[in-house]
Amino acid sequence: MTDSSRGQSETVGIVLLTAVIVVLVSVLGAGILSSGPQPAERPLVNLDIDITANNVNITHSGGDTVDGASLDVGIRNETASQRYESVVTGQFTPTDTVPLPHTLTGTVTVLVIDTGSNSVLGRESTRPDTETAAAAGMPAIEPERRL
Repeated sequence: MTDSSRGQSETVGIVLLTAVIVVLVSVLGAGILSSGPQPAERPLVNLDIDITANNVNITHSGGDTVDGASLDVGIRNETASQRYESVVTGQFTPTDTVPLPHTLTGTVTVLVIDTGSNSVLGRESTRPDTETAAAAGMPAIEPERRL
């Protein structure tokens, strides 16, 4: 007669060996995938963005120092846009101010972008001609609305 318990141990051994191989491949795969390049962290900064009729002043009011080479600014309105790349030479540190000229009218939106982390650090939108008139004590002239 043959011993039937021997067949069971071969099956259990194959299942255990397969489980060990699956676990080993999973651990190695997870290790390889997690060791890839990590995205840059977004700098934490407090920016004051002042928009006038002809200029945009961006002041670093506190937080992390930002590499000036990775600092871009986009200025746009309803019909046009201007882009400034690498607006600071060196580091952009607290109390630094960047003045940028613009020729846009209407509602002007400013985006300050850190290209290193691909994130928006600051956003401001205003209508500088209305603010300028209010600051001078003059009534603001609203655009004509057509139906």
